Amino acid sequence: MSSTKTIVNIKDESFDLSQESIRACHLSIQFGLSGFSFTILNVSRNKFLYLKSFSFLKAKTVDEAVYEMEKVFLDEQILHQPFKTINIAYCGKKSVLVPLPLFEKDKAKDYLRYNAEISEQESVFFDILKNIEAVNIYAFDAVFESWIKSNFPTAKIVHHATCLIESLLSNNKNTLTEATLFVNVGEFNFEVVLLDKKDLIFYNSFDYQSSEDFVYFLLFVCEQLKLNPENLKLKLIGEIEKNSALYSIICKYIRDVSFVDRNDMFEFSYGFYEIPDHFYFTLFNQSLIH
Repeated sequence: MSSTKTIVNIKDESFDLSQESIRACHLSIQFGLSGFSFTILNVSRNKFLYLKSFSFLKAKTVDEAVYEMEKVFLDEQILHQPFKTINIAYCGKKSVLVPLPLFEKDKAKDYLRYNAEISEQESVFFDILKNIEAVNIYAFDAVFESWIKSNFPTAKIVHHATCLIESLLSNNKNTLTEATLFVNVGEFNFEVVLLDKKDLIFYNSFDYQSSEDFVYFLLFVCEQLKLNPENLKLKLIGEIEKNSALYSIICKYIRDVSFVDRNDMFEFSYGFYEIPDHFYFTLFNQSLIH
């Protein structure tokens, strides 16, 4: 049995693999221990033409994940092409948000140590969130860093949470009229973002093994933030289906549940409509993070 599973494979029939065409495109990659996904955006047309996503079925360590990533990289010749720009988002658990006025670059590791244990193999990176005055500080394993610099030397690296928060703030800056809870669902992890108009009120991530775990942590957040599930507005992001047990249990406890829409500033090849609009939200918005 293969240790890597292809989840999604969408390609526009008109997609041109010539170097001239590729040089007009942006490549967005998202990766972590659980998988590797990428999408290609034609910048001049603002249209997504290609999406492919892989799940790592057996990777439990960084070395195992890099081994799977290397196999994907060798098989996917499109990844070797000279793209105009490349962004790479790392899905890692060790991160912390710090207000920009309090941030001192030489103390970045100290800020993170308050929230997570940092190994000798990990470096500390940070992203400045431009929509709010905050800094996202995170640990990045040296093995991941080495692999990326070897294969994508010109890529801009950011943390997944940076993409999520910045995308939500940008996409909702003129539309939110009330506090809204956004939940980004992964296979064994989910992130919670509370926005009130143009302000970030709360961000955190949680691991879960069952639907019951998920809703327990979600209701715990509501309790801590004094949010009433009866009148809370909740929007779902990520790979969660409307007919899933997870969606059903969320709706059991929270009345107003909906899914986020795709960013209407982009166009999508017809094949992308085979997947729900709320899938791969951060990947599709990643090109906006500069």
